[in-house]
Amino acid sequence: MKSKILNKIMFVKTGWSDLYEGGYVLGNHTYLKQIANIGHEIYNFKRTRNGFCAYIPPSAGSCPQLSGRDAEDWFVVFLARENGNGQLCVVGYYENARIYDKLQIRPEYEYEQFDTDNDGEKFQYCIESKNAFRMPLERRRDWVIRKDLCKHISSTPLVYVKGPKSKDEPWRKDFVDIAERLLNDDDSYVRPFPNVDAATRCRIEIAAVNKVCEYYEERGFHIVDRQKDNCGYDLLVTKGGKEFHVEVKGSSSNQFRLYLTLNEYNHMNATPKWRLAAVKNVLDKDCELKIFNKDDFEEMFDVRPIEWVAEEKIEHE
Repeated sequence: MKSKILNKIMFVKTGWSDLYEGGYVLGNHTYLKQIANIGHEIYNFKRTRNGFCAYIPPSAGSCPQLSGRDAEDWFVVFLARENGNGQLCVVGYYENARIYDKLQIRPEYEYEQFDTDNDGEKFQYCIESKNAFRMPLERRRDWVIRKDLCKHISSTPLVYVKGPKSKDEPWRKDFVDIAERLLNDDDSYVRPFPNVDAATRCRIEIAAVNKVCEYYEERGFHIVDRQKDNCGYDLLVTKGGKEFHVEVKGSSSNQFRLYLTLNEYNHMNATPKWRLAAVKNVLDKDCELKIFNKDDFEEMFDVRPIEWVAEEKIEHE
């Protein structure tokens, strides 16, 4: 697979948080200490109905001054000092982000009761994206910024390293390399795969199953729903002498990336009747459906375990 090339890259320095979904952030910024570590960046990786919204401290008294196409399609890497005063680490990134030249009110206020800051003001943002990735705590030390690069972002909340407002300098190219390695890293823990709430996940699953049923019905197949039978697949699809055991997976992003349970994985290896029906951009009109048999699946996907079960050993007398 070819590496993805990024055309606009920005590095942003923010306060340190485990989750960025509320609570507080740690940092040496004067304003954080003055307001008990409750800064607007505490929600930088909290999912909204339409994606993610991030706050960065205004640079030179204002938000990044970008407009038109220059303000769109940015890859934004967020950095923070470990526990507020340690080494500078990557804590996450936004893909295809839009940058605003004025602070915006967070969208939660439009559809729910939402917190205000210590001054009673609504939380704000100036970067938004549909796809964000928060670096797990255990991986942040793998992405520490070199000391010689830290000086270029020590006195400013952001640096442009590629695209508008950037210059052709060796240190900026080093930052570009970090961003591209982040995006193209093969480690499954360092790939954009945003968490979704239960209601959205339900919508995704229903939309995916409906799309797959529509696909097979148009081709004259008979469909039996097996989702509640714990049999290792979702749909029994038959036509004449043909029979397929179809596992359905849906994603709201533009990337085929999915989880298989042990039961589903075992069934894939148990019968040649197994098929995977994967739908990406499943909530959009231009969603894409692909059908894989086992050989196609193994050629298309890099499959690896990310969790193991540990049970206490029972000694028998």
